[in-house]
Amino acid sequence: MTPVVDVLACVVAVASVVIGGYAGLFAGFALLRGDGAAAAETVPFFVAIAIANGLVDVLRHYRRHHN
Repeated sequence: MTPVVDVLACVVAVASVVIGGYAGLFAGFALLRGDGAAAAETVPFFVAIAIANGLVDVLRHYRRHHN
C-alpha cells in the first residue's frame, strides 16, 4: 500500500506546484494592478494546498510506521 501512497504524494505535489504557481501569478498581477481584493481571493488556494500536503504527509507517516 505504501507505493500507492507515494504515487498519491507525487500527484499532490505536482498539483500543488501547478496550482500554487498560477495562484501566485494571479496574486502578483493583482497586486501590480493595486487590486488587493483579487489578490486575497487566492488565499484559499494556498490553504487548500497546505491542507492537502499535510494530509498526505500524515497518511504517509501512518502507513510507514503502523504496518
